[in-house]
Amino acid sequence: MLVTLASLLKHAKDNQYAVAAFNISFQEQAQAVLDAAHETQSPVIIQLSRGGLKHASPWFLKGLIEAIKSSPLPICLHRDHCHTLDEVEEAIQLGFSS
Repeated sequence: MLVTLASLLKHAKDNQYAVAAFNISFQEQAQAVLDAAHETQSPVIIQLSRGGLKHASPWFLKGLIEAIKSSPLPICLHRDHCHTLDEVEEAIQLGFSS
């Protein structure tokens, strides 16, 4: 399930556990993170920075969001290191939850 960073971190703090965050650029990296999260039943933060987005085609990002939404685990899709308001607006339009 796609969740916000705030809700994920609040749950982690309230229940005293850490949440791993992984910067990805490619489909294989995303699949590895999702597979590990499911194998360990662990919430996770998947991050893409400006550089990561350069490699992420629209179909990849759409598929990643669908995979996250269909997961029973809480997963945050975080747009890492926004430097401008335009980048924040783009992240929102693309479907990032943080």
